[in-house]
Amino acid sequence: MALVIETGRDPPLPVWAAAVYGPVLTSALSAFKEAGRTDVAGALASVLGIAVQDAHDAIVPALPAGAVLEHTVAPSSARAFRTRGYDPVALLARRVRARNTVVPTLRFARRAKDQAGLGVVERRANLSGSLAVHPHLRSRLSGRHFLLIDDVVTTGSTLIECRRALESAGATVWGAATLSFAMKHIGTSSVHPSSEPPVHIRATDDTTAAADYGG
Repeated sequence: MALVIETGRDPPLPVWAAAVYGPVLTSALSAFKEAGRTDVAGALASVLGIAVQDAHDAIVPALPAGAVLEHTVAPSSARAFRTRGYDPVALLARRVRARNTVVPTLRFARRAKDQAGLGVVERRANLSGSLAVHPHLRSRLSGRHFLLIDDVVTTGSTLIECRRALESAGATVWGAATLSFAMKHIGTSSVHPSSEPPVHIRATDDTTAAADYGG
C-alpha cells in the first residue's frame, strides 16, 4: 500500500506499508513485542519485506548515480529494550533483506511520554526533538541515503521525527517501509493513501494507538 505523510509544514514523506493493521497483525505483533515470541519474527519479516521491496523499486531508480539506499529503524527506548531484551523493529529489519545492512543510527535524546491515548498533535509535540543520531555517527552520515523501517504507521509522528534527526546530520531520507498501516486513522492523521507517492527526499510521521504500536 502506497501512502504519504503530509503534515502541512514538512515536505511529504512517502511510505510503503505491507498490510492494513487488523486483528491478525495485532495478535502477532502483541505476541512478538510484549510476550517475547521472537519465533514469529520470520513470518512478520516476510510481510514487511513486501513493503521494503516496493520502496526499493520506487526509490532506487531515483537515487544519484553510485548512491546506495541504506536501511535504518525507528529506535526502541532504552527502557523498552531492557524490558524485552531485544529491539523488535531492528530484529524484523535484519531478517528482511540479507544484502541490506541495517544501520542503527538513532537513539532517544530525551524520554518521551507513552504514546498510548495521545492524538496527532499531542504525539507530534511529545516526540519533537526526542531523537538524535548516535554521537559517533554524527560526522559520518552526510551524503548517505536512507529508508526508514518501522512496524506500524498510524499518524506518522515517529517517522517524521526520525527523518528530522537524520537530516540534521546531513543524511537524506527517501521514505519509509512499514509492516502495517492503521487504516482507522484516515482523516484524523497526516497519513493518506496515495496511488503515486512522491519519491522526494523526506520522511513520514506517525501517532495514536494502532493498538498503541508505532509512532
